[in-house]
Amino acid sequence: MHIDAAEFDNYLAENRYVFANFYAPWCIWCQRLEPVWEAFAESVLANDNRQAVKVVKIDCVKNHAFCIAHKVQAFPTLRFYTDGESHMSQYQSDRTVVSFEAFVDEQLDKDHYVKSIKDPTKRAIAHNERIVEAKVASVLQSFRHSDVPSFDLRLQPPLDVVLAPILTPTSSSSSY
Repeated sequence: MHIDAAEFDNYLAENRYVFANFYAPWCIWCQRLEPVWEAFAESVLANDNRQAVKVVKIDCVKNHAFCIAHKVQAFPTLRFYTDGESHMSQYQSDRTVVSFEAFVDEQLDKDHYVKSIKDPTKRAIAHNERIVEAKVASVLQSFRHSDVPSFDLRLQPPLDVVLAPILTPTSSSSSY
Protein backbone atom coordinates (compact mmCIF):
# COMPACT_ATOMS: atom_id res chain seq x y z
CA MET A 1 0.00 0.00 0.00
CA HIS A 2 1.34 3.42 -0.98
CA ILE A 3 0.94 6.29 1.47
CA ASP A 4 1.97 9.92 1.19
CA ALA A 5 3.62 12.25 3.66
CA ALA A 6 0.30 13.91 4.47
CA GLU A 7 -1.22 10.66 5.71
CA PHE A 8 1.85 9.01 7.28
CA ASP A 9 1.49 10.33 10.85
CA ASN A 10 -2.23 9.53 10.95
CA TYR A 11 -1.51 6.08 9.54
CA LEU A 12 1.04 5.44 12.29
CA ALA A 13 -1.45 6.66 14.92
CA GLU A 14 -4.21 4.38 13.59
CA ASN A 15 -2.06 1.24 13.24
CA ARG A 16 -0.06 -0.33 16.06
CA TYR A 17 2.52 -1.97 13.77
CA VAL A 18 3.76 -0.51 10.49
CA PHE A 19 6.64 -1.80 8.37
CA ALA A 20 7.57 0.98 5.94
CA ASN A 21 9.62 0.91 2.75
CA PHE A 22 10.99 4.36 1.88
CA TYR A 23 11.99 4.06 -1.78
CA ALA A 24 12.84 5.91 -4.97
CA PRO A 25 11.34 4.62 -8.24
CA TRP A 26 14.64 5.13 -10.12
CA CYS A 27 16.68 3.09 -7.60
CA ILE A 28 17.72 -0.32 -8.97
CA TRP A 29 17.80 -1.82 -5.44
CA CYS A 30 14.25 -0.59 -4.84
CA GLN A 31 13.16 -2.08 -8.16
CA ARG A 32 14.70 -5.41 -7.19
CA LEU A 33 13.02 -5.30 -3.77
CA GLU A 34 9.58 -4.50 -5.23
CA PRO A 35 8.40 -8.08 -6.01
CA VAL A 36 9.79 -9.35 -2.68
CA TRP A 37 8.08 -6.53 -0.75
CA GLU A 38 4.77 -7.22 -2.53
CA ALA A 39 5.03 -10.97 -1.82
CA PHE A 40 5.84 -10.18 1.82
CA ALA A 41 2.80 -7.86 2.07
CA GLU A 42 0.59 -10.65 0.70
CA SER A 43 2.06 -13.17 3.16
CA VAL A 44 1.33 -10.80 6.06
CA LEU A 45 -2.32 -10.53 4.99
CA ALA A 46 -2.58 -14.32 4.68
CA ASN A 47 -1.21 -14.99 8.19
CA ASP A 48 -3.59 -14.44 11.12
CA ASN A 49 -0.70 -13.76 13.53
CA ARG A 50 0.75 -11.00 11.35
CA GLN A 51 -2.40 -9.24 10.15
CA ALA A 52 -1.94 -6.44 12.68
CA VAL A 53 1.21 -5.42 10.75
CA LYS A 54 0.61 -2.93 7.96
CA VAL A 55 3.12 -3.05 5.11
CA VAL A 56 3.47 0.29 3.32
CA LYS A 57 5.61 2.12 0.77
CA ILE A 58 6.52 5.80 0.66
CA ASP A 59 7.83 7.27 -2.59
CA CYS A 60 10.68 9.57 -1.58
CA VAL A 61 10.73 11.30 -4.97
CA LYS A 62 7.14 12.49 -4.54
CA ASN A 63 7.66 13.06 -0.79
CA HIS A 64 11.20 14.41 -0.87
CA ALA A 65 11.04 16.86 2.05
CA PHE A 66 9.23 14.28 4.20
CA CYS A 67 11.93 11.67 3.59
CA ILE A 68 14.69 14.14 4.40
CA ALA A 69 12.87 15.08 7.63
CA HIS A 70 12.71 11.36 8.49
CA LYS A 71 16.45 11.01 7.85
CA VAL A 72 16.13 8.65 4.89
CA GLN A 73 19.64 8.69 3.45
CA ALA A 74 19.66 5.63 1.22
CA PHE A 75 17.22 3.56 -0.79
CA PRO A 76 15.48 1.44 0.06
CA THR A 77 15.19 2.28 3.75
CA LEU A 78 13.00 -0.14 5.71
CA ARG A 79 11.71 0.79 9.18
CA PHE A 80 9.43 -1.00 11.61
CA TYR A 81 7.16 1.17 13.77
CA THR A 82 5.38 0.16 16.98
CA ASP A 83 2.83 2.62 18.34
CA GLY A 84 4.17 5.28 15.99
CA GLU A 85 7.78 4.84 17.14
CA SER A 86 10.65 3.30 15.23
CA HIS A 87 13.01 1.60 17.66
CA MET A 88 15.71 1.17 15.07
CA SER A 89 17.30 3.34 12.43
CA GLN A 90 16.49 0.85 9.69
CA TYR A 91 16.10 -2.83 8.90
CA GLN A 92 19.35 -4.15 7.44
CA SER A 93 19.04 -7.92 7.35
CA ASP A 94 18.35 -10.12 4.34
CA ARG A 95 15.81 -8.87 1.82
CA THR A 96 13.73 -12.03 1.45
CA VAL A 97 10.13 -12.83 2.33
CA VAL A 98 11.29 -15.42 4.88
CA SER A 99 13.65 -12.92 6.57
CA PHE A 100 10.97 -10.21 6.66
CA GLU A 101 8.48 -12.68 8.18
CA ALA A 102 10.99 -13.81 10.82
CA PHE A 103 11.79 -10.19 11.67
CA VAL A 104 8.11 -9.26 12.04
CA ASP A 105 7.43 -12.35 14.16
CA GLU A 106 10.35 -11.39 16.43
CA GLN A 107 9.07 -7.81 16.79
CA LEU A 108 5.55 -9.03 17.60
CA ASP A 109 6.84 -11.55 20.15
CA LYS A 110 8.93 -8.91 21.90
CA ASP A 111 6.05 -6.45 21.99
CA HIS A 112 3.60 -9.06 23.27
CA TYR A 113 6.06 -10.02 26.01
CA VAL A 114 6.43 -6.38 27.13
CA LYS A 115 2.64 -5.87 27.08
CA SER A 116 2.15 -9.02 29.19
CA ILE A 117 4.10 -7.60 32.15
CA LYS A 118 1.57 -6.48 34.78
CA ASP A 119 3.79 -4.25 36.92
CA PRO A 120 3.96 -0.80 35.22
CA THR A 121 7.51 -0.15 36.43
CA LYS A 122 8.79 -3.51 35.18
CA ARG A 123 6.88 -3.03 31.90
CA ALA A 124 8.53 0.39 31.41
CA ILE A 125 11.96 -1.11 32.10
CA ALA A 126 11.30 -3.95 29.63
CA HIS A 127 10.10 -1.42 27.04
CA ASN A 128 13.26 0.67 27.45
CA GLU A 129 15.43 -2.45 27.26
CA ARG A 130 13.67 -3.39 24.03
CA ILE A 131 14.43 0.03 22.55
CA VAL A 132 18.11 -0.16 23.55
CA GLU A 133 18.37 -3.73 22.23
CA ALA A 134 16.87 -2.70 18.88
CA LYS A 135 19.22 0.26 18.54
CA VAL A 136 22.27 -1.86 19.37
CA ALA A 137 21.14 -4.54 16.89
CA SER A 138 20.66 -1.86 14.25
CA VAL A 139 24.18 -0.50 14.77
CA LEU A 140 25.68 -3.99 14.66
CA GLN A 141 23.73 -4.78 11.47
CA SER A 142 25.02 -1.59 9.86
CA PHE A 143 28.59 -2.75 10.48
CA ARG A 144 27.78 -6.17 9.06
CA HIS A 145 26.47 -4.64 5.85
CA SER A 146 28.83 -1.68 5.61
CA ASP A 147 31.21 -0.96 2.80
CA VAL A 148 34.08 -0.45 5.21
CA PRO A 149 37.01 -2.55 4.04
CA SER A 150 38.19 -5.20 6.42
CA PHE A 151 41.84 -5.68 7.14
CA ASP A 152 43.50 -8.98 7.89
CA LEU A 153 45.84 -8.25 10.78
CA ARG A 154 47.76 -11.46 10.06
CA LEU A 155 49.13 -9.75 6.94
CA GLN A 156 50.43 -6.75 8.88
CA PRO A 157 54.01 -6.67 10.23
CA PRO A 158 54.34 -7.29 13.97
CA LEU A 159 53.78 -4.20 16.08
CA ASP A 160 57.29 -4.24 17.59
CA VAL A 161 58.80 -4.08 14.06
CA VAL A 162 56.58 -1.11 13.15
CA LEU A 163 57.30 0.79 16.37
CA ALA A 164 61.03 -0.05 16.66
CA PRO A 165 62.27 3.11 14.89
CA ILE A 166 60.08 5.24 17.14
CA LEU A 167 60.85 3.52 20.43
CA THR A 168 64.59 2.98 19.97
CA PRO A 169 66.58 5.90 21.42
CA THR A 170 69.16 7.40 19.12
CA SER A 171 72.66 8.40 20.27
CA SER A 172 72.26 11.88 18.83
CA SER A 173 69.32 12.78 21.04
CA SER A 174 70.14 15.46 23.53
CA SER A 175 68.68 15.90 26.97
CA TYR A 176 67.37 19.20 28.19
